[in-house]
Amino acid sequence: MTIPTQDDVGGPVPKTEPLRVLIVDDNVDEADSLGTLLAFRRYEVQRAYSANAALKVAARFRPQVFLLDLGLPRMSGYELAEQLRQQFSDAVLIATTGHVDEAYRLKATEAGFEHYFTKPVSIIKLHELLESVVIQLAARRSQ
Repeated sequence: MTIPTQDDVGGPVPKTEPLRVLIVDDNVDEADSLGTLLAFRRYEVQRAYSANAALKVAARFRPQVFLLDLGLPRMSGYELAEQLRQQFSDAVLIATTGHVDEAYRLKATEAGFEHYFTKPVSIIKLHELLESVVIQLAARRSQ
């Protein structure tokens, strides 16, 4: 396996401490693929394949960004977002879903998501968003 270059996944590698990202998706292949691509970009990545597992991983990992599948079984991504928002008020919540309908986007916003990606997630657009989060966090630390 070759490691992608910056042209393969878009833009330079972040120069600050690694951003902690938790990917939550019941599709193991999708979560693992996205996690691998983000890890190549030098983000610190953990994966969880259910909402309950996500709550456990989040408690010890303390993510700064959550990528949550909205269609999780047993506890939806919407419900999980509401719980996470109570525990991680400063974290960035990003919805991932196959639904392009505006009603889903509105419901995601109401549940506390700041961003919404339809699947398959564009790694370049996601990286651009994560880069902006890195910059925002660096600005907060310097104040």
